[in-house]
Amino acid sequence: MANRKSQIVNHPSRALGASRFALCFVRGFTLIEILISISVIVVLATIMWQGLSVFKETQELNQSIEEALGFLKEARVKTLASEEAQQYGVHFEEGRFILFGGASYNPAGTTSSFFMPSSIRISNINLAGGGSDVVFERLTGKTMQPGVITFESRRSQRQRNIEILDSGLASPQ
Repeated sequence: MANRKSQIVNHPSRALGASRFALCFVRGFTLIEILISISVIVVLATIMWQGLSVFKETQELNQSIEEALGFLKEARVKTLASEEAQQYGVHFEEGRFILFGGASYNPAGTTSSFFMPSSIRISNINLAGGGSDVVFERLTGKTMQPGVITFESRRSQRQRNIEILDSGLASPQ
């Protein structure tokens, strides 16, 4: 009997039979499997990155619109309140807008300004009279420069407008 045990243990095919079966199925990843996995991860990351980029751009566009509406409202309120006994207005440029005091824009009369993110720009200023300033009248809060200001995302070309009525009220579109 002892002789038979030693034969089983000493015979390589029988001693390693179960281990060899397990070794056939336990092996590392092949280069192709690794490359396919990396490719799938890269594709998913690219899709997510683009989605996040569009989301960020939309948020920046909305923030710029809200800031511009806030500047227009502040200029109108200051004018109606006759703060410092003068009119107020907002001057629009491609990459920023400026709250100013006085009947026309003068850089020296600047109260505050907002620089838009680099991904956002003002693509069109279509105000009555052809200028880029919206000035409010004292006592009434009306403006002689009603019109539309278009904000645009540089990458996706997505646009949003602000409509300024002759009553001086402004709203997003």
